[in-house]
Amino acid sequence: MRNINNMRNINKSKFDKSGYIIIDEIISGDLIDGIIKSLLTLLNKYQPKLFSNDFSSDILIDDEFNKNLIQFRSNHPDVFGAIYDSLQSCVSTKKIASQDKISDVLASLTGNIKESFVCCDHSIRMDGPNDKRNKLDWHTDIYAGDLNHSRLGGFTVWCPLHDVNPESGSLTICVGSHKDNVIQNIKVNKANVSNKYMINNEDVKKFDILKTTINKGTAIISPMNLVHKSGDNLTNNFRFTFVARYYCVSYNDYLPGYNEFKLSKIVREKISSRKYR
Repeated sequence: MRNINNMRNINKSKFDKSGYIIIDEIISGDLIDGIIKSLLTLLNKYQPKLFSNDFSSDILIDDEFNKNLIQFRSNHPDVFGAIYDSLQSCVSTKKIASQDKISDVLASLTGNIKESFVCCDHSIRMDGPNDKRNKLDWHTDIYAGDLNHSRLGGFTVWCPLHDVNPESGSLTICVGSHKDNVIQNIKVNKANVSNKYMINNEDVKKFDILKTTINKGTAIISPMNLVHKSGDNLTNNFRFTFVARYYCVSYNDYLPGYNEFKLSKIVREKISSRKYR
C-alpha cells in the first residue's frame, strides 16, 4: 500500500531550491527481503561453504556475513563481479525500480503522469569497507553515457537497504548545485573499476555540504545534475544501496531508445572462447 501522506507532503518549491527531497518508505521491507533472497541464492550457488540459503532480514548488517563477503570478493573478484551484475537483472531488483511509489513522486515533482517515466538504469550497489576502486568523487549523474547531454529531465533515486550515516559513507550533497552549470570531466577506466568523474574543488566550495543520515528504505530523490558523492565507508561492513535514474519521455532532452546492456568479465571471456557451457 502506498504511503499517501508522503505524496501529500512533497514540497516542490523546496525541492527546486535545494535539489533534493527525502521520502520515507520508498522501499518496503518485503522488497528488501526479496533482494536479500536473490543475493543469497547467487552466493550459495558459487560459494556454498561460505553462504547458505538461510534467510534473515538482518543479514546485510551481520558481521559474519560481511566478513565472508569481503573474503569472497578478495579471493574471487571476477565471480563476485558476475554475481553483482546478475543481481541487477533479478526480478527482485526490477520490482523496486518499477514500483508506483517512485513514479508517483516523480509525477508530483514534474506535473507529468507517472506512465511517462522510463528507468534508464538501476542497480543494487555493494560498496565494501574503505573501497577506493569503485568510489566516486564529486560528480553529477549522466544519461546515455554522454557527459555533455542535458539532464534537466532526469532524476536520481538513492535508497539504502539498511540504516546509513556519514561513517558508513551515506550520500553527501552540494545543496542547490543543480541550478549551476557545474563543469564535469570523466576518465574512463577498465572493467570492474568505476569511471572517474572530476569536478573542480573550487566549484564545490560554492555550496553548502550536507552529509546525510538515512534510514533503511528511505530515498533521496534529486535531479541528475545535482553535485553529490558517496562518503567513505569507514565501517567493517558493505554498504548496500539501491540507485536508479529516471527520465520523463515527454521532455525535449530525452533520447528515445537508450538501453544499457552490460556483460560481466566472465561472460565476455566465455563468449570470445565460445565456451557457453
